[in-house]
Amino acid sequence: MLALRNASGHNVRQPLSRIMVVTGPKVEQGVIEKMKSVILEEVNVQKIEYVEGSSSVVTRQAKPNFKALGSRLGSLMKPVNQAIREFSDEQIDAFLENGSIEVTIEGNAVELAGDDIEIVSEGVEGWLVGQERGVTVALDIELTDELIAEGLARETVNRIQNMRKSADFEVTDRIKITVNGSKLVLEAIEKHAEWIRNETLGLELDVASDPDGELVSSFEIDSEQLIVGVRRVK
Repeated sequence: MLALRNASGHNVRQPLSRIMVVTGPKVEQGVIEKMKSVILEEVNVQKIEYVEGSSSVVTRQAKPNFKALGSRLGSLMKPVNQAIREFSDEQIDAFLENGSIEVTIEGNAVELAGDDIEIVSEGVEGWLVGQERGVTVALDIELTDELIAEGLARETVNRIQNMRKSADFEVTDRIKITVNGSKLVLEAIEKHAEWIRNETLGLELDVASDPDGELVSSFEIDSEQLIVGVRRVK
């Protein structure tokens, strides 16, 4: 799941809405639920959803490994190829669970196992799909206005916390924060003002035309501008 998150192109502090897990022989919903809080925090997603087999977001298809099968099957290769590509979700699950599956081709029982078949998972636009050890996971990478605002608020907290360290403030020091910046950043700060204050020990958080304090810094966050001033409250 972290590999998908890293491939999303979004900063790790940018929350994403959901991750979808395809349940089946290799993964049960109850097992994931036991790790839910860890997954939500590490991947920075708001919820986990579950689907069985292919869905409107994730499709799975079985594909033959011609290199492994060609020398064994000879004239049966073509019909076996077609049979594999037409595998249902139930057949894919059976193969993943047992590590093998038997198909009947022109009256012949053909055992397929191991590297004979590759299970490929694909997602629709706006989703990243990955598969490891038979477990298919899809990550929703579309950003809503709410998610963008939350991401900017998290980035703001990160910058203020770093400023506290740079200014040698004590961990328990309460501070006054003044900010300015682009419209999108200021809207995000206003929406999440209470949370930002709580996270940074800010007694005050105000917009100012010219932020001031013991330390004033300017930042660029995803092409958005942010200016922050911090001052200890004695």
